[in-house]
Amino acid sequence: MKFITYILFSCGLILSGNNAFAFDDHSDLTVNITGAIVAPVCSVTIDNKITLGTWAKDSLSTAGATTETVPVDIVISKCPNSITEATATFSGTAYSADPSFSDVLYANSAAKGASDVGLQLYNMDGKDVINLANETTYSFPVDSEAGTATFKMGARLYTPHGSPTAGDFEATITVDVTYK
Repeated sequence: MKFITYILFSCGLILSGNNAFAFDDHSDLTVNITGAIVAPVCSVTIDNKITLGTWAKDSLSTAGATTETVPVDIVISKCPNSITEATATFSGTAYSADPSFSDVLYANSAAKGASDVGLQLYNMDGKDVINLANETTYSFPVDSEAGTATFKMGARLYTPHGSPTAGDFEATITVDVTYK
């Protein structure tokens, strides 16, 4: 009985070994190996619903008139100590009713919204004032020891010609924050 089991076992090895010899004397195999190294991630918060208030159109009856500024902060925290700077890139629909203001203002996207008025977003960090309009990039320091930063901005409505119509105002702005 031991002999028959040994023969069956040996035949099984020979048969399974023969399958390996059914191929060429070598085979080229491609193995794809993937992975990723990611940059340290900080925590970013910003109020995602900013209310600019309700204004009488008569209060914006002069070209270049604005509403009061509403402060907006981008708060960065929990950064690793290797992060020393953050860069915010702003994007949204540029003001197109008067192309000379497209690099200053964001357009009103409200259906049947007010005309001759746009959103002006700008830095309030004590440096020269920069309009944070569509495709604008702005860098600010991160305290590497604390791993924090606060970028102060202002938001307000702006009328290029001083003849806004009554209506709602809406704008959606995307802020892409990167670190170095």
